[in-house]
Amino acid sequence: MKIIKNLTRYGLLLLTISTMLYSCQPKAAADPTPKEVAPYEVSPNGEANLKVVNDYMQALLTNDQEKAKSLVGESFMSFGPSNKDSLNIEGVTSHWATLAESRSNQDLGIAAATSLRVNEGNLAGEWVHLWGDYSATLNDSDYVFDLAWHAAFAIKDNKIIYGKTWYNSLPIALDLGSVALVQAE
Repeated sequence: MKIIKNLTRYGLLLLTISTMLYSCQPKAAADPTPKEVAPYEVSPNGEANLKVVNDYMQALLTNDQEKAKSLVGESFMSFGPSNKDSLNIEGVTSHWATLAESRSNQDLGIAAATSLRVNEGNLAGEWVHLWGDYSATLNDSDYVFDLAWHAAFAIKDNKIIYGKTWYNSLPIALDLGSVALVQAE
C-alpha cells in the first residue's frame, strides 16, 4: 500500500511538473491582425509630386506652353471654378496665353501645399493641394487682381492627370463694375 501511495504521489508530481514545463514552451505565433489602412497618408512621393505641380503652374504663369504640356498625362482635364468649366491641356495653355497678354506681374502667391496619397475609394491615388493668393496687374490700368484660390491635382506616373481650381471671382467683378450688388428693399 505504501508503494502505491508513493507511486501516486510521484505520478502526480511528475504530471504537475510536465504540465508546468509544457505550458512554459513558446506558442506558435497567431496570425497578426491585419493593419487597418488609413484613408489617406502623406505621400512618399511628395517632393516629386510637388515639383511636377509647381513646374506646371510656373509654366502656365510664364506662358511656357510646351513645358506645361510636357507635365500632364494624355487624358489630362482641368476643371473649375464651377463643375461645368473644363478644359484639356490645349484649352488651359490657350487660356493662360490670353491672360499673359492682358496681365502683368502675375504671382501665384502659394501659401501652402500638401502631397497626399488617398488609399481607398474612387479618389485613390496621389494628390497635390495648393492654396494661394493670385495677384496680377491688369494691363493698360493700375488695377491689381488679388484672388484667393485653391487647387487639387491628381498625379499618376509623375504626370498631372486631373486638376480642379476653386476661387471666388465676385470681389474682382465688383471692383471692375461687371456686376452690381442687389440692394435690399
